Amino acid sequence: MAHGSASYAEPRNQMQRVIAELSAQLGHKVTLGMLHGEPNYKQVATELAAAQENVYWMPYFLFAGQLVDKIRTGNTEISPTWHETSCLELDANLTTAVLRKIEEATT
Repeated sequence: MAHGSASYAEPRNQMQRVIAELSAQLGHKVTLGMLHGEPNYKQVATELAAAQENVYWMPYFLFAGQLVDKIRTGNTEISPTWHETSCLELDANLTTAVLRKIEEATT
């Protein structure tokens, strides 16, 4: 579940590329839902709940907070048995990516 945008298509387009890569690497269907814009996370959650019992969802945010809480509440109302992963947080890979972007900008 990602933040998304109701005004701009690019966040959705970028997330769809991420979702395709995740699906390919995991060998399982990965579905995108967004807090703002389409596909709306509540609609996606409702469809998944009707078709799947064992669902894992990941808040695609750097840290938990108000927006993740809002998505969690919506998901729990639809299916209280889903499994939630943690946010991206400051994973070592993320730190490496940030450092790489800073180096690219300063060289």
